[in-house]
Amino acid sequence: MSYCNRQSMVDQFLISSTYKSLKTNLPREVMSFTDFEFSEKAYGDPRMYPGHEEVLMFLTDFATHFELTELSRFNTFGDPSGGC
Repeated sequence: MSYCNRQSMVDQFLISSTYKSLKTNLPREVMSFTDFEFSEKAYGDPRMYPGHEEVLMFLTDFATHFELTELSRFNTFGDPSGGC
């Protein structure tokens, strides 16, 4: 079975494990970058282990700050075989 066919089957049955109260298992300090600290950002949740929505906000802010969004393609899948 080719990579593309396998990926199509996975996409059909993929169920997200993200739920509203999901928290990470890593503290903010571990998820920080040396020049973009997670702990410096105020997203309204002071707890050590941030929720998934807060992580998404942090990563979005990081990508915007370093102008990475224009280098990325969203809503696409990588294909290690080089193409379908």
